[in-house]
Amino acid sequence: MWAPGKSLSQIAREARTAPPELLNAWATFLDTMPVAIQETIRAVAYSALSADPPVEVTFAWAPSYDFEVTVWQVPDTKTTKGGITLLVRSRYPDDRHPIH
Repeated sequence: MWAPGKSLSQIAREARTAPPELLNAWATFLDTMPVAIQETIRAVAYSALSADPPVEVTFAWAPSYDFEVTVWQVPDTKTTKGGITLLVRSRYPDDRHPIH
């Protein structure tokens, strides 16, 4: 599902893990993201799911003026479970950018 060649909005619409109106709203928001940000998110998810064993990913969001993405990964240790955190920052979905 997360393999190269699919946009995040396609992936969201295919997930079918939420009501269609929510998935469509999410997919519409994803389409507003710059392609480089979308590809970063997709690549992190694909990498985590392709690992053996798969790596847990925490997706987080915070408000911001522009789109941003921050990714960090911590390996498992003897005492703690590692994982990936992917933080996306953006305007609120209904908040139009001032230049529009």
